[in-house]
Amino acid sequence: MRDAAQRDRRAARIRQRLASANFASAIYGQILLLSVLAVVGAHDVAPATVLVTVAGSQLVFWLAHAYAETIGRQVRSESAIDREGVARIMQHEWPIAQAAVPTVVLMALAILDVLATTTAIDVAIGLAVVSLFGWGFAAARRSRDTLRAQLVSGALSGALGLVIVALKLAFH
Repeated sequence: MRDAAQRDRRAARIRQRLASANFASAIYGQILLLSVLAVVGAHDVAPATVLVTVAGSQLVFWLAHAYAETIGRQVRSESAIDREGVARIMQHEWPIAQAAVPTVVLMALAILDVLATTTAIDVAIGLAVVSLFGWGFAAARRSRDTLRAQLVSGALSGALGLVIVALKLAFH
């Protein structure tokens, strides 16, 4: 009986975390990261430049998104959003910036000559595409789709990442 109650409490905590998590910003961050990586990967640049470009771009995207969300909420509201409200919005949008963490680690390894810059960029792009696959798979799984539908959803999400890379390269 005690085990069942613990499982129920654990499941309730997981449901609560899922309900409050900002998956859209995490996915958006991956897509933005892919577009930045596609551009820097098309040029012969130093790993430190890639690291600064990726981290800086993701931070700018995060700030821009948090700003837009804050102003959007303010327009809909009849009262001012206080500092705590702004801080909550910034925290909620933080997954956009967090998407860059694996790439920052890979670029640090390239700076230390553990990896070649092109290898680090390729691995970062691969991780971002695999992440998008995972998001598509998870969405279909959460909807209780069949395994086949989950795999198709994941593949389409991953393919979207590859299309974004191709489009960015074509237009840059």
